[in-house]
Amino acid sequence: MSQHHNSTLLEAISQHIAAIFEEAQNTVVNHHKNLTKLNKIYSEVAQIEDGRDGILGFTEIISVMVLRLVNSKKGPAADRTAKFVAEFINHIHDKGKYFASHASCEIEEEEEEPSYNSAEIFTEQLVHGLLAKGSNAKDKNIRYRSVDLASKILLSLAQINRPLYYDLRKIFSERIDDRADWAIREQASRALCIFYRVDDPDELPEENLPQLSEVLVGKLAFDPKEEVRLAVLRNLVVNEETLPAILNRTRDISVLVRKAAYNVLEKNVIIGDEQDKDEDLELGITHPRKLTLVQRDMIIRNGLGDRDKYVREAAGKLFYKWVQTVSLGQGSGNNPQDDSDLSRTVQLLGLLNLRTNDKLPQAVQHLFEHTRIKVIFNASEWKSLTPVTIFLARIYAKYCLEHELPDILDEMLPEATALGFLLHEHFGSLVASISLFQEEDSHFDLDDEARGLHQDAIENNEFITSEILKLALYLDYGDEAGRRNMEHEIYEILGHDKLINSSSLIPPCIELLAELASNDYDLIRAVDSKIVKSLLPDADSDLTKSLSNSLNIAENPTSRQKGKARECSPEANSERKDNAIMHCLCIVEAMLQLVNVQLKEDSPLIRNIGNCLIYPAMKRRKNDEIKEKCYRCLALLALVSESVARVTALEFFMHRIPPGSIPEELNLLAAQATFDMIMWYGRDFMITAVNLEDLISCFINALDKHKRNDDMRAVLCEGLVKLMNNDILVDEQITILLVENYFSPKHAHNQNLKQCLSFFFQWYCSQNPDNQEKISKTFILVFNKLVYTMRKTNLESSVPKLRQFAGMMLAWTHPKYLQKNNEENQVDDTCVHFRMAFDVVKELIRKDSKLQKEHKRILCQDVLQKLYLPNNVDEVEVRYLDMLLDKVFSVRPLPDGHSKRFFSNFHKAFQKKYEIELASLSTEDFRTLEKYWAENAFLDSIISEPLSCKPTSAAHSDFSDSDTEPNRGGRNDTVSTSPSQRGKKRRASSVSSVENHEVAKNKKRRLEVDTSDSGEQ
Repeated sequence: MSQHHNSTLLEAISQHIAAIFEEAQNTVVNHHKNLTKLNKIYSEVAQIEDGRDGILGFTEIISVMVLRLVNSKKGPAADRTAKFVAEFINHIHDKGKYFASHASCEIEEEEEEPSYNSAEIFTEQLVHGLLAKGSNAKDKNIRYRSVDLASKILLSLAQINRPLYYDLRKIFSERIDDRADWAIREQASRALCIFYRVDDPDELPEENLPQLSEVLVGKLAFDPKEEVRLAVLRNLVVNEETLPAILNRTRDISVLVRKAAYNVLEKNVIIGDEQDKDEDLELGITHPRKLTLVQRDMIIRNGLGDRDKYVREAAGKLFYKWVQTVSLGQGSGNNPQDDSDLSRTVQLLGLLNLRTNDKLPQAVQHLFEHTRIKVIFNASEWKSLTPVTIFLARIYAKYCLEHELPDILDEMLPEATALGFLLHEHFGSLVASISLFQEEDSHFDLDDEARGLHQDAIENNEFITSEILKLALYLDYGDEAGRRNMEHEIYEILGHDKLINSSSLIPPCIELLAELASNDYDLIRAVDSKIVKSLLPDADSDLTKSLSNSLNIAENPTSRQKGKARECSPEANSERKDNAIMHCLCIVEAMLQLVNVQLKEDSPLIRNIGNCLIYPAMKRRKNDEIKEKCYRCLALLALVSESVARVTALEFFMHRIPPGSIPEELNLLAAQATFDMIMWYGRDFMITAVNLEDLISCFINALDKHKRNDDMRAVLCEGLVKLMNNDILVDEQITILLVENYFSPKHAHNQNLKQCLSFFFQWYCSQNPDNQEKISKTFILVFNKLVYTMRKTNLESSVPKLRQFAGMMLAWTHPKYLQKNNEENQVDDTCVHFRMAFDVVKELIRKDSKLQKEHKRILCQDVLQKLYLPNNVDEVEVRYLDMLLDKVFSVRPLPDGHSKRFFSNFHKAFQKKYEIELASLSTEDFRTLEKYWAENAFLDSIISEPLSCKPTSAAHSDFSDSDTEPNRGGRNDTVSTSPSQRGKKRRASSVSSVENHEVAKNKKRRLEVDTSDSGEQ
């Protein structure tokens, strides 16, 4: 009776449960009410005669509801139902009630049976009996719902027993690599991040479970969907093991992931509640004092240098958080608000690399824009400058100038004369530190620590001097005395012999000298006459002497020093001469980068600097550094003098692009200089300066070399697409090489090349139909080359790669992707795809085609089936293409049934679309058109295979055995690999071609006879 009563009760409550679930899926507003109803039913079931059986029966009823849930597709109703189930499980676990097996009977202590947790029984049965099986189902919707519900159950539970813990962990571990649906991987990744926080490393070997750190870090780095990477990034605990992977996401391809990475770094700067003043705050793992110098610089450089403004804002917030918390734990109390923003900024800048981090000024400027920091130094602070304070002053001066704050700028900066004396003082300290280091190093055997201290002192003085020079750009030089004093200091710095090997001070000196000069010509004359001529080893002695006296560079050398100079070895003299030439080249390079004038052919700059410095320095073959600097100076000189570019530079650099005896760095500079000159002066200059055929041949040979490094190949492609985009140099062979380099698997790792060409092809093809036509002509040629390359490299994924190539080519050349069509929301009726059909069909007809059946299937399925057929086409072209399509059926039948079906579908669609054009021009009428005699000759040249011939298998075809690239003019016969048979085979092939020619002539003769006979009849 009791069993019958229990079954009747379960049948009755199943209807109530179904009604509760039906209400719960409509809205989340009634979830609390329905939770109360369902919990009441659950309590009644748990208190029947056999409580455990009741719970199992209740679990079966809920499992039926959940089974309907996991079979449903994604939608808000299913999401609400899953949330309701997770809330119910959390509700019954919070109750924490234990029921005895017979709650109504009195149990003596010695006969007490072990208690059980009904909530755990219900959860374990639901997870182990239903969700574990559903997570391995074939249907991706069932897998998603199972993993989603398991994830919600995990998030709803505060505590979990051991069997359920490992059951859930197993479900998520199996589904984190699901290939069908990224949403499944997202849910599994989010759940496994929770397990990673609470995993006990000592228990994992006992359960034969792997560490989750490697799995989650791998998903964070390599999962193709940004949603999965975001799920891991936002839920993964930040520790020493995961921090490097999180830092790498600051260079993620997704803007959302990059921004989320900086948000995660900001949240982990400190540990504790900043709003609670009584709570002791601790340094988090992303605090600047916890990070290394490399990590701090990488965070600032990647964030403030990002192209997206939201990522830059997130990086700026992180930098400001660093400023607020940098003094934490440094004796200023637990509240970071005790110190001023300026002092904390100085502390933070002391932890960063001021010399090499080029994005640090942008970070400090962002700080000035969002805070009220005011940098005002008194006289004592100007006399005790440090690298941090002068850097901060220079950035604040730039900020005031850009935001038009002249009053604050005048209050902050000293006068030009005072800053000139300050520059002289710190430059003297730099010279003194260099002299001290050289003297001690020559007399004492300094250890590494002593050398490091000397080097730090030199670098600090040099940095302060450089920052003062940059700060001097913002001064007002209305005072002539201050201007002359500053100009004198610049000449002294550039001509000092202690800095002959230092090039870090040259750019700011030349930039300040350009600010002091009235125009670019004055700057050129100053550099040429007052600096370069005095420093050149072969300069006139009187000029050198007068310049030294006017600048007071150094005291006159004593007779003892002169005697020591005469006793110097030839190697030392040669080294000193090389250093002087290198110093002059650095000065000239910095000057040429600033001037923006066009010099005449008889300019003194060309005569003095070109003939006396650059050209002789190039002949010093043993010094590659001087050669590289000469290349840069000559390229810059050619941009300001067309005569130098036309007469010397363009041809000089053009012949040094192909690999040869010079280093690859010089090849790279030669290519960049060549492209810069052609882009600067235009197509007319290119045609008149060099032989155009030689230039095209040079580019083709350089790009077609298989052993070129990635940087050189990327520079060549970038330069060629610039010329092609501006219609300066457009060549079919170059276009073919560009398309081939983009799709070739050999260059798949070259990200610079891929990014450049990906943007170019999309932009270039969207401009006009002529550009689409140029790209479409390369399709079949590049398709054959890719087939050959993939066969030679034994690439397993060749078919998907070729399908991707075909799809992208069709997308680029489709008329709906033209820019004007997108603006006007219409499709231009172009014939680009129609002409591509000719190339594809001719390739299918070719007797010597090296394509195998899977390649021909791609042409039929992924190309012909997806071609855009325009409405307005010449009827002659329609008839000619139809005759070519007929030849495929009659002469070159396709090798497999799939290709035949796809080709037949295209032929039927083609004939249906152009039914009127085909009816207006018959085949006989097309044969009579003298204008198309070449097309008729091609059709007549297509001869079918003899009936006795059998198709050559792929295993014995020439394509599968030959190691050479397929030749369009070759036969499809199997060539013997024996050396004694090669010549015979070539002779047999030539004889066979003559015989085929005779057969064709005889056939034509017979056709003429048959035609005449039919006419007489």
